[in-house]
Parts: sequence; C-alpha cells; structure tokens
Amino acid sequence: MSQKDWVVLDTETTGRPGEIIDLAILNHEGEVIFDDLLKPTVNIPKEATQVHGITDRDVEDAHSFADLWPSIQKLLIGKRVITYNAQFDRNAFIFTSKRYYIDMHDMNWECLMKAYAHYRNEPNQYGSPKWHKLNEACRQQGIEIIKSHRALGDAWAAYELMKSIAKNR
Repeated sequence: MSQKDWVVLDTETTGRPGEIIDLAILNHEGEVIFDDLLKPTVNIPKEATQVHGITDRDVEDAHSFADLWPSIQKLLIGKRVITYNAQFDRNAFIFTSKRYYIDMHDMNWECLMKAYAHYRNEPNQYGSPKWHKLNEACRQQGIEIIKSHRALGDAWAAYELMKSIAKNR
C-alpha cells in the first residue's frame, strides 16, 4: 500500500465481451483520478443494463473511449493496474481498443480477486483457492459497497478490500 506505482480500476461494459461504458480509476491514495461514462459504438443490451443500470440514454452525450483514451493512457502508463477480476477488465480494454483501432500499450494487470482467494486460503472443490465475488469478499471483510456494479463503487470497494488485506497480513 505504501508504493506509489499502482492504480485501482474498474469497468462496466456492454456485455461479455463488451465495450467499456463506465470507467473509474483511483490512485494509490484512494483519490478518484478518473470517473466517467463512455459512449459505445453499439447499443447497450438490456441484459447488461440489468446488471449495472446504465442505459443508452445515460451515455448518449458521453465521450467515446477513443476521445478519452489519451487522458486515460496518461493515468495508466508505468502503473500496476489492480482490479477485481483482472481478466474481465483487461479483456474489456482489449475489446474496446480494437473497436476504435487503438494500439494499447502493455499494462501490468494484477488481479485482486486471485489475491483475495489466496488471502482467504479456502479451497474450492478442486483444491485450488476459492474465488469470491467482490460483494461477497467485501461482506466477509465488513466493507460496504456504495454502488455495486458501477465502476466507481466497485473501484472503491476493491481499494478498501486491498487496505483490509494489507492491514490483516
């Protein structure tokens, strides 16, 4: 937690795979350095809206990922990108960047979900560390998620979960 070379990030998307439509980034001190809705190239499927509550109307006046990528990239260059379920968020970045023909720089993704599984040290049915959903992990650690399934709420929850793990190690 004392290092300064990392950020916590969370996305909400149009689906799986899907474009990023909600992105939040917190710096190593927990300060919000990016929080915005993004207008996708496709309509948001109702199944995705049922998860995060974001509609086409919500993003109709938003900037596109391509418009905001230069600003986002500056925040991520040289940083370890920590996210709960890094595979999902990494894939969302890859999918979205391909939609806009953007060459993304290599990013160092770190998965807090895997770290939490090792921290809890509970085996799943195959003997590997059991993965927990973010809301379950937060509940186990006494952390309240203010807006679950929205990028800023989940980024805050992940940040608080990191602090809890670090404090209890």
